[in-house]
Amino acid sequence: MLNGQKVLITGGLGFIGSTLAHRCLALGAQVTVLDSLAPRGGGDPRNLQGTSALVVRGDIRDASVVRPLVQAADAIVHCAAATSHTGSLDAPLESASVNLLGTLQLLEIARADRPSVRFVQVSTSSQLGPIESTPATEDHPERPTDLYSACKSGAEKTALVYHVAHGMSVTSIRLPNVYGPRARLDVPGPSVAAFFIGRGAAGLALTVFRPGEQLRNFLFVDDAVDALVRALIRPEVVGRVLQVAHDEHHSVLDFAHAVAAGIGGRVELVDWPAGHRRIELGDVVLDNTRAREALGWRPATSLGDGLARTAAWLRARERGEA
Repeated sequence: MLNGQKVLITGGLGFIGSTLAHRCLALGAQVTVLDSLAPRGGGDPRNLQGTSALVVRGDIRDASVVRPLVQAADAIVHCAAATSHTGSLDAPLESASVNLLGTLQLLEIARADRPSVRFVQVSTSSQLGPIESTPATEDHPERPTDLYSACKSGAEKTALVYHVAHGMSVTSIRLPNVYGPRARLDVPGPSVAAFFIGRGAAGLALTVFRPGEQLRNFLFVDDAVDALVRALIRPEVVGRVLQVAHDEHHSVLDFAHAVAAGIGGRVELVDWPAGHRRIELGDVVLDNTRAREALGWRPATSLGDGLARTAAWLRARERGEA
């Protein structure tokens, strides 16, 4: 399917990027990953240890590093990002620099030096903001409540401009809360899923802001990667935005209980911290119809199975086997 294709994955030592790299290698691709290994980022060199992937350490904002990698690529999957929602409010210029300007530079280099490259932008369902009509489709208005989500929205629109104005082969895949093996759990998590799994693995309290009834979409990482690979190889999705989400939605409280049962920790209801409620989205119920139809994709992993596979990976990593 990708035999002989040269695939560049930005943020490729991170959770989703490294899982994608493993999949692309298995499909016969030549994989290069670019990762800054930022101290508070998601990159972990162990994620691609022992593979044939070429690992380049560097920042997507450094044109001298990015240009030769783009020039050699047949396809780019842009996973690199500064992913913290609350952190983006504390460091807004850094969030904008990485998430928006970094994406713009990557696209501009591709336009100038490799205009035929296949470009898949990894976006986020959080860019929709509070959901007004349920289930939300790709046409839902976007009113993000934090700067990470706002910058990701801007990056998606920028990528689509390069399709319309310059004819580049761009597709945007919006992902919800993705969980599973290879997520880095020793830094403040970019999502509630990573936060709970990290706390559970450490045997700590899984703190849920009461009452924790807001619905979220939780997608196992292998299902997310399946959609990204399909986006790489299907020309009919060029120029489109596709929302890749699970069929099922779970409350934050129910997800916490599932993590406690499958991985560890204990669930504890707590009051909302100052400032967090202002950026809370309420229920996030997503429609995946277009992804199913355009990609021939469907989520294959239940929450219980996904958490069991995550727990098995955590045990293997403790033994030094993953």
